[in-house]
Amino acid sequence: MPDRVRAQTSSTSTPSSAPTQPQPSSAKTPTQPSSLTPLPNEFIEKAPGPIRTPDPRKVTGPSQPSSTSAEKAEVKPAQNQPAEAKPAQTKVTETKPAEAKPAQTKPSAGQAAPAKPAAQPAKPKAPTAKPPTTPKAPTAKSPTTPKAPTAKPPTKTKPVAQPTQKAAPKAVKKTQPAKPKAAAKSGKGGQQALAHLRQGVEKYGKGNFKGAIQDYDKAIQINGNYALAYVNRGYAHTVLGNSKSAIADYTKVIQLNPKNIELTKIYLNRGLAFAAAKNYPAALQDFNQVLQRDAKNPEAYLNRGRAHAASGNHLAAIQDYGQVIKFQPKSALAYFNRGVAYSKVGDNATALADYSKALQLDPKYAAALYNRGLVQLNQGNSQDAIADFTASIQMDTKYAAAYKNRGTAHLKAGNTEAAIADFTQAITFNAEDTLAYYNRGIAHSTAGQNEAAIADYSQVLKLDPKFAAAYTNRGNLHAAQGDRDAALKDYSQAIEANPENATAYNNRALIHSALRQYEEALSDYQQAAKIYQGQGSTQDYERVQPLITELKKRVERQKNQS
Repeated sequence: MPDRVRAQTSSTSTPSSAPTQPQPSSAKTPTQPSSLTPLPNEFIEKAPGPIRTPDPRKVTGPSQPSSTSAEKAEVKPAQNQPAEAKPAQTKVTETKPAEAKPAQTKPSAGQAAPAKPAAQPAKPKAPTAKPPTTPKAPTAKSPTTPKAPTAKPPTKTKPVAQPTQKAAPKAVKKTQPAKPKAAAKSGKGGQQALAHLRQGVEKYGKGNFKGAIQDYDKAIQINGNYALAYVNRGYAHTVLGNSKSAIADYTKVIQLNPKNIELTKIYLNRGLAFAAAKNYPAALQDFNQVLQRDAKNPEAYLNRGRAHAASGNHLAAIQDYGQVIKFQPKSALAYFNRGVAYSKVGDNATALADYSKALQLDPKYAAALYNRGLVQLNQGNSQDAIADFTASIQMDTKYAAAYKNRGTAHLKAGNTEAAIADFTQAITFNAEDTLAYYNRGIAHSTAGQNEAAIADYSQVLKLDPKFAAAYTNRGNLHAAQGDRDAALKDYSQAIEANPENATAYNNRALIHSALRQYEEALSDYQQAAKIYQGQGSTQDYERVQPLITELKKRVERQKNQS
């Protein structure tokens, strides 16, 4: 039969380009597998949308405590940094740019950590509560900051690592609340409630957030309308990631509407808590409330942009990030997040410009380098991609995603030795990284190192027994070695793992045909044709039609001879 053995690789789903279609191998017989072709989309790891994460360049912690007394708790947001995108399982093809993910800042002793952001938009900064100062009404400042994104790319013979954003937040400056002076508090149980509030502020400043909540609870038990206690308890819940409890406390403050507390900041903090709980519609409403009160609030625009991005409305996110840039022209973070959004809508040229601007403002922005490298890779600029991934690795020598994507770029550039070295390095960081093994298997196969490739695919299947593409590619190598039984077994397991795997049906048909098992071959080709047609792969569908016609004749002859 004239058909060829086909290999599988994963394809990318970048907005700028469609996944590469499988190509026929150069093998002349069913026992000689050809070059690798793209994997189905299910193997593509989607990059999360931009979410607030600590920004390594502009991390600002709460101001240092003063020695004043207290009832005023001020929260200053610590900026988050975009997370880097990690490569997804795939072979060489286009990769998706990493999206800004929310990166939480964890509190250390005496430090307030940022609230955890919602799923895809950039992570919000965690509010840090300042110690109460005077019986004056506290003003709560809200944290905000986004994270970076992640994507997977694979294609023919060349594995593409997908980005997953990894944001390494810088340490937030420790904050010690001011020691409260003895100050009388009017109202129900005034002095006793105030005493518990002060104790809570003191514990909060030492990093004992649970203990602080217990004291705020006592203050609220004494005075159920003690707005400041609700504000400070909301901060503590935010730091601990208790989004629902934080939302409840901020909501209570809004209902009380105290004259001594600035509700704009409460709405901002509650919006961040809603985003952390992935309730983006509610988060958008709160950020709108902030902007109605303060139309020039860059933090509200930034976090609303993240919420829009997490909801899939990337055009709205682009507009909001543009507003941030309008009010803060030197915000590398805003350019970074807007670059992610532009990538999402398929405008890679503008995304590239935004990443470059972010790097102009902050030359040490590793995630921007990484994402720019992904855009370069998607546009076929392998050498430029390699340069960006290399620069990001120099900033973070343990940036596994950058090693994987650089390996993909090396593979696209034809340097299999460098590709293998990069995938191997990624494996040293994570011995259970199926994508690194899978891509290295492709690289070994491309270099003609079939035994090493089989070993890598076997390791993938040990870690993930349902990785259909690994079965298909290992089956191709077994077929190339003349081990048809092993090849048939692998193709069958690939089909079991993914019944829509047309490549596995196609290749199994080749083996059946070579063994003169024409009925089995006919059945497999017919199934492959059905899948090709359903996927819109017209070229592949038409390719197998003559084979199906010929096999029908052979099956008929076999029946007549029996």
